[in-house]
Amino acid sequence: MRFLLMFLTFAAAVAFVLSIAIEVGWIGHSSPAAVTVATTAPTASKKPNPPKAPPATATIVAQQTAKASILAYYFAGPDDVKVSASGHVFVADTLNDRVVELGRAGTQFPSWGRHAIHRASMHHPARVLPLASGFFVIDGDNTRITRFSPAGTVISRWTVQGTLGAMTGPTDLALDPAGALYLSDGNNDRIDLLTSAGHVAKSWSTKGFLASAQGGPNDPGFPGALAIDRLGKIYVAYPNAGAVQKFSANGVPIDKWQLPQRGAAASGVAVDTAGNVYVVDMGRATVTKFAPTGPLLATWGGRGAGKNQLIHPTSIAIDSHAHVYVADAGNSRLGSFIKEWTSGGTFVRTYAFG
Repeated sequence: MRFLLMFLTFAAAVAFVLSIAIEVGWIGHSSPAAVTVATTAPTASKKPNPPKAPPATATIVAQQTAKASILAYYFAGPDDVKVSASGHVFVADTLNDRVVELGRAGTQFPSWGRHAIHRASMHHPARVLPLASGFFVIDGDNTRITRFSPAGTVISRWTVQGTLGAMTGPTDLALDPAGALYLSDGNNDRIDLLTSAGHVAKSWSTKGFLASAQGGPNDPGFPGALAIDRLGKIYVAYPNAGAVQKFSANGVPIDKWQLPQRGAAASGVAVDTAGNVYVVDMGRATVTKFAPTGPLLATWGGRGAGKNQLIHPTSIAIDSHAHVYVADAGNSRLGSFIKEWTSGGTFVRTYAFG
């Protein structure tokens, strides 16, 4: 009896397995006939396609960074743009805590800072000054000036408590034709000539032709951006007064240009080789060009998202071809850009680092 039960159990199991095999097609179905495909023997000259090379390291880094934060991949609130003697465009990409170097037409070169290829210590860099080797940065939130090598290594660092003494609000740096370094100290309403060690060799008030220069960020005499022409004359932009003043190398006031628009804010100034003065107006989002002797020559821009328009322009620079570059901090919805025009205001291109 026991053997009979074992035989029936085994038979039931075999039947179950056979039913499953038939259901899924393991048995009981004939295989389809093989299809004959005509092939041609490869000739000796044909080679298999090589495998695709992996993306470059810089591309991988950029892609990973973009996934982490969109602000780490594109410009975010750039406060400054400068053009080096070689024609490279340097950007203080402020909210990304980095400095970016671009070639003409947007060719990408190294970048330095927290969201960059080369690490460098800076927090909200406000201004950048390219040198023959490396660059200076006004490190805004740290209230210090740092000189970096081309690789992003700190060469020197000057702070409020250090060699610059009573500096409380550095707003811009500029080099004269002889290589002397000038600093605008906003809160102290003065311009300083610095030694190579960062000491103040001399300084003077920026009041000039203005009615007031009492100190502090709300004063009409508060100095902002700097520019120096080929003769060594110094141009200072005053955001609160909507004006630009020209000084001798010793601080003697020479001339003044006043933006005509009501509520103008001169956030940047640049001078071309002919002596024409370009002023970017943050208040009206425009660029105004003045003749060396004072008359207004041209105005372009205007607030908006078009290619010829600006949203929140913060600084301006001129290259050796008299092309005009403007850092547009933009806004969170429309982004931030660097825009380029000819000296007459014809739009050339937009730079968007990525």
